[in-house]
Amino acid sequence: REVFPDLRLWCEERKLRLVECDLRWGVPKDTTSEETIKICLSELDRCYEDNVAPFFLNLCGNRAGWVPTFNDLSSNVAMQYGWVHGLSVTEMETVHGAFRKLNPNALFLIRTVENQELIPADQLNDFFAPEPEMQVKLEKLKLEIKTTFPETNVKDYTVKCHVDDGNLSFAGLRGDDSEFSNNVFNFFQQRIDSLYPLDNTPKDPLQA
Repeated sequence: REVFPDLRLWCEERKLRLVECDLRWGVPKDTTSEETIKICLSELDRCYEDNVAPFFLNLCGNRAGWVPTFNDLSSNVAMQYGWVHGLSVTEMETVHGAFRKLNPNALFLIRTVENQELIPADQLNDFFAPEPEMQVKLEKLKLEIKTTFPETNVKDYTVKCHVDDGNLSFAGLRGDDSEFSNNVFNFFQQRIDSLYPLDNTPKDPLQA
């Protein structure tokens, strides 16, 4: 709601159309596990077809995500996408959208949470993986990201927990001066500018 509209306007000035996509959009609630996986990964394939290398944004928080079992997807789908058993869907999206082709347009934002002790116990699992093995898995993913991609593609950011009248909120995500927003805007502006240099075609219709 904040970063993409500004980026879209900047793109329009350069005769480009920005189309953002969340890989969870368009996934019906009653969709099977296999169908969910196919929708998410096929959307990445479409981005590769449309743009050679998609502008990939990964928000790496404190949860590793759902890990499918062997029974959750057929051998055909596993072969089609080179599924790595033991990885979560989020990890496979990262592998498919960034790692396999060392996508230079991939930005990873790794989150640190301050004042996390303020998070109510009944909401803690929404933000942090309770299982020790999942915490280890997540740390390995973050290490792999930092050792595979250059510093320009990996940024740390901090959010601070606040509880006001029982309502939980996080500071550090909104506003023009937030590190989070600026990292997203500046990275994709630079990458778009690199791939699509400014078109100097005259603006006057007759000259064009």
